[in-house]
Amino acid sequence: MTDSEEQDLLALANALAEAETSPWQPSCICAAFARSPGRLVLTMQGWIDLEAARSPLLEGKPIDADDADGQLTAAVNAFDLGELLTEPEDRDALVEAMLEAVVRAFSTRIAMCDPGKTGGSSTADGFGEWLPIYTCLTEQMGKSEERAMAYPVAQAFAVIAGHRHNQGLQVVGMTYAQRDIEFSHEEEASR
Repeated sequence: MTDSEEQDLLALANALAEAETSPWQPSCICAAFARSPGRLVLTMQGWIDLEAARSPLLEGKPIDADDADGQLTAAVNAFDLGELLTEPEDRDALVEAMLEAVVRAFSTRIAMCDPGKTGGSSTADGFGEWLPIYTCLTEQMGKSEERAMAYPVAQAFAVIAGHRHNQGLQVVGMTYAQRDIEFSHEEEASR
């Protein structure tokens, strides 16, 4: 290991130690709950609507050129933006904003399990991922159906993770704080 690599590793270890003992919430959690006027927010209803339309946005992909009008209309409806009145050149920016909202919404998804176990939750049971989240919001956390459908996805994941933490479950893999550190190091490396 070179001196430079050793210094980088030491800096990463120090950043992780600071993040784990920091009194501040991790950035992705703050972003999920912060007021951001003008920023699109994916709600549970929007997630369900995008899934019903088989939107590539949920896969982190832009809208397909083959069915661009249909997919764009479905996405505009999922984000409850009303009638689409944008010029064709503005549509790319709108799609990019929707894609960013989807990515941001899923940034707080985190796997958790009982202490001492190594596996997290799985959706291999045949249920779509939104259904267990919706069920947790309504059945375990007592949200009304209307409130659960309007709940921002990023907040739903974070609140459920907090609820599970309070029940004694542990994070499988990277914590939110560790994600912040990884993201900031990736950002630095890309410069």
